[in-house]
Amino acid sequence: MQEQFPRQFLLDMKRIQGVNLLHFMIWVCLIPPIPLFVLSYFLESQDPLTLIISANQKTWLSLAFVSYISTLIAFAIWSWLLRSHPAAAVTPFALLIPVVGIITSSIILDEKLQTIEIIWLCADYGWAYMQLLI
Repeated sequence: MQEQFPRQFLLDMKRIQGVNLLHFMIWVCLIPPIPLFVLSYFLESQDPLTLIISANQKTWLSLAFVSYISTLIAFAIWSWLLRSHPAAAVTPFALLIPVVGIITSSIILDEKLQTIEIIWLCADYGWAYMQLLI
């Protein structure tokens, strides 16, 4: 059953080639906030609305970045790449997402990477490169 899911998902995605994936992603993003809000209420705070109202500008800018830049724009670029190029050529670049994220955050936040983090980044980058060669 578990092995059938990815194959069926890929077949379903091939059938809906004419669908604008950005519009699809926007609709998909409308549902998760509801159960997450309920989980937040029970697991984190009994007054989540107060937390939302008291959020500072940095919090709102971070939320805007994560929801618009990294989700919608990145997904639009990703779907364009998958339409324009074979999936086997594009997919290994998904392995570079953590590499780019960690390096970017270390530059922006002026964080010093630990040796183990640098080793794992190099391993991830090497794995992505090997996938392109195969």
